[in-house]
Amino acid sequence: MKFFCLVFSISISSIFPTNILLRNGDTIKGNVINQDDTYLIFSDERGDQKTIKKNLVLKVVYKNVSEKELAKIRQEEEQKLKNQTIFQ
Repeated sequence: MKFFCLVFSISISSIFPTNILLRNGDTIKGNVINQDDTYLIFSDERGDQKTIKKNLVLKVVYKNVSEKELAKIRQEEEQKLKNQTIFQ
């Protein structure tokens, strides 16, 4: 049973990759493995495990969406940041 759950979770995660939108405009596709207050640990499309500081991340989208939808999400998040900066 454990093997079936492992295979199922691996196949689901490859069907629905996570999109990590970075503040610099880049997007990383992969799967989030773990995170804490400071870091996000993920495996990239090649399966390599990487760590990134959360202050470099704009938004993590935990579903498979089109490039058009990602652009819309990025625009909304950047606008939220801009508004926060204005009010601080």
